[in-house]
Amino acid sequence: MANPVIDGKRADSARRRERVLKAIDAAVKSGGDITISSLARTAQLDRTFLYGHPNLLERVHVAASAPTEDGRMAAVSRTSKPTSRTRWRPTSALPHGSGS
Repeated sequence: MANPVIDGKRADSARRRERVLKAIDAAVKSGGDITISSLARTAQLDRTFLYGHPNLLERVHVAASAPTEDGRMAAVSRTSKPTSRTRWRPTSALPHGSGS
């Protein structure tokens, strides 16, 4: 038996995913810089959606690392805010000699 709430959330996620893919394609075709923020803005969704979908995040990085037709590389923000999967540790908790 189908749950309408779950089905609705899945459909919404699929629509958002499609908007992200279209935003990536448009950025690649235009030769513009490919950043998480610009793609989220174009796709009209929050950056956390991208961070919550590692497969989409990987597509962003692949698209950004591919050279454009004129041979230049697009810029990509790989140092964006940490995701909820990243755990902050104080420098004192790092093994001896590995502090920055």
